[in-house]
Amino acid sequence: MMTTANPLDNTGKPIKTMDYLRTTGLVYPNCVVDQGLIYDATPQDYVNLLCSMNFPEQPFKTIARTCANPSNDINYPSFTALYIPNGDYAWLEQKFRRKSQMLDLVQLKKNQKQDYTLTIHYIGDIEFDQAQFGSITWWKRTVITP
Repeated sequence: MMTTANPLDNTGKPIKTMDYLRTTGLVYPNCVVDQGLIYDATPQDYVNLLCSMNFPEQPFKTIARTCANPSNDINYPSFTALYIPNGDYAWLEQKFRRKSQMLDLVQLKKNQKQDYTLTIHYIGDIEFDQAQFGSITWWKRTVITP
């Protein structure tokens, strides 16, 4: 659904929201038949995520029997890089690895998966207390990342 979302409201203006309440936009149903960029996440990925959140054992067992592979990294197009003012590092490079697939690129077959790496650099021209947001564009598809 994320790749079919529109960041504009029904008047054609950007959706107004607070920084980390930002979403990918309003779902645009006509695009569902031509999704393009898809992020893979299985039900087990969500179980592993919930497992990493240290819920009490009994409620967790209603979802899964064991907590064998806790992981707080889920294949979801959201990226955060935190830069600390006057820290030990003059710059920070943060790499994120997500798996996705394009359904209509000539060089890819249907359901063939491609990895990509996103590198974020702080260039020092914004205040440290400001959140910045962006998007990922792959061919003709753009995904806004919350």
